[in-house]
Amino acid sequence: QFSVRCKNLHSISLAGCVLLTDNLLLQMPSRPLISLDLCGCRRLTDQALAKFLPSSAHSLTHLNLRGTLFGNYAVSALSAAAPLKLSKLNVSCTEVNGAAMRHLSACCTELTILDMSYAPLLHADDAVASAAKHPALRKVGLGGLPGLSIEALELLLHSCHEVENLGIGGSGVAGAEALRLIANLAPGLTTLNAHKLPGIDEESVFRLCVSCSKLTSLDLYGCDIDDSVMGVLHKLRRQDQFEFFSPGEVLTVQAPIEEVSLRYIGPRAMG
Repeated sequence: QFSVRCKNLHSISLAGCVLLTDNLLLQMPSRPLISLDLCGCRRLTDQALAKFLPSSAHSLTHLNLRGTLFGNYAVSALSAAAPLKLSKLNVSCTEVNGAAMRHLSACCTELTILDMSYAPLLHADDAVASAAKHPALRKVGLGGLPGLSIEALELLLHSCHEVENLGIGGSGVAGAEALRLIANLAPGLTTLNAHKLPGIDEESVFRLCVSCSKLTSLDLYGCDIDDSVMGVLHKLRRQDQFEFFSPGEVLTVQAPIEEVSLRYIGPRAMG
């Protein structure tokens, strides 16, 4: 009823409405929306979204479908309106698969934010290929996607050279090698989610912080790291200036880190 009366309504957020059903969604009047947030509406099916989204397909710039059953039907319905104006798209934890994600990405021309994390039917190679088409991306979420390789990460960073916020946690990619690659190719990074990555060491953390001078948030939750890395991160959290000695060089970094997530690293927790 509220939606019916507000005829000039262009932005709707129903995030967290876990009881929202297909029938309730489809009872809402069709109107062109600019922003739609259905995050966490886990009862919404792919078929219902395919019926609801087309009325806004030409106008949407912000679309958050995280946790819904968004998949092939809804992708087809959206892509029929190509080219899409979407600049922010979140399909994390949805049912989108590789072919559908590549197709949807090809229909978008203005993406700056793309989150595909923990979509169970999506392989990392398809996600990287989808993101690599958009050099203006500033935020990319690849967390929890199986098969992320160093080569795929390198392709992403070469293609999306303006990325500021990157999520690769839980992807299984080699941690130390990934951090060194990010240090070399993404100096403008401000936020890195690298939770549960294996093999992160002291040198890779230092190099990341030396090269990414704007880094303010680093998530290493669940990483099995030793005391030397823990010491580095303690210093980062105190925002000290400190030096790292490596064979043949001395690196100095003024730590800008404001937030470091260290919950349950290895066998013990740090506050």
